[in-house]
Amino acid sequence: MKRRSEIYTLPIDFEMAYTLADSGEWEGFDFKDGKLIHRGVTEQIVGVINELDEKLLAKSLSVFKFLEKECMQVRVKCVGGDIFCSKIIRGSRNTVSNAQEIKQIISAMAHDAKKIGREILLVEVVHTHLGRQSLTVCDGKVVKLETHALSQNDIKCIEKVKEFIDFPIKIKAITQEKMSYYKLVA
Repeated sequence: MKRRSEIYTLPIDFEMAYTLADSGEWEGFDFKDGKLIHRGVTEQIVGVINELDEKLLAKSLSVFKFLEKECMQVRVKCVGGDIFCSKIIRGSRNTVSNAQEIKQIISAMAHDAKKIGREILLVEVVHTHLGRQSLTVCDGKVVKLETHALSQNDIKCIEKVKEFIDFPIKIKAITQEKMSYYKLVA
């Protein structure tokens, strides 16, 4: 008699990702230089979201799924700890902005920061990725990993913007499980 496979799905949050990296059971998550990383389309640092990210995520979510929209915010971080935030931009279910709009927002914010004598440390472009992250286990082995890390399009967009911006740019995606995936484009 053939044994029936036991298959189940679990949500992925930061703790689960850390456990996967620690166990070495799935190459999608690992440790490098003391940080948890995701090996997706490119290596990305994985973290938990902060208070500003929480507010951005709340703007994306809705009681009604069809009203959920990706949101984006640009943050200019200055030497001394000042942070200037753009207004929150709401997009569609799957996209939120383009390189030209992001470049214009960063340029305006950098000009305003310099005008009041602030030295810019880096620019952070933060956006939400909607949908649930999960892993599928079959007979005790992880067989599928569904994450909402930075996409190739996210990274290409910021690389295009970076050609016109003199500051390092951190691109960051935040998920419903309150995780962040980020990459510095210097």
